[in-house]
Amino acid sequence: MLETSNEPFTEDDTARILSGLQQLKAYLTELTSWSAEQTTLVNEKLEYLQDALKRQGRRDWIHTARGVVVTIVVALALNAEQAHIIWNLLGNAIHGIFGYLP
Repeated sequence: MLETSNEPFTEDDTARILSGLQQLKAYLTELTSWSAEQTTLVNEKLEYLQDALKRQGRRDWIHTARGVVVTIVVALALNAEQAHIIWNLLGNAIHGIFGYLP
């Protein structure tokens, strides 16, 4: 279980996470061409995570991020290696803020 406070993100934290989400989106875009529905889902989910940075605390956001990543992996039927890369990209974006992605 993640042991962190639920304090708001700092501006630096937010900028770092937004950069990581952009890297995640770029990786997903490079994988293959998705259907219009899949592309819309990915864009909406990543935008939701971006917006959630403003309204959720750290603990709540990381739980939301977990759910979003699982939703994307399942919706795109990604393989284990691709899912692992996604977790690593997100983990790199939040490393130092949370320390690790559980």
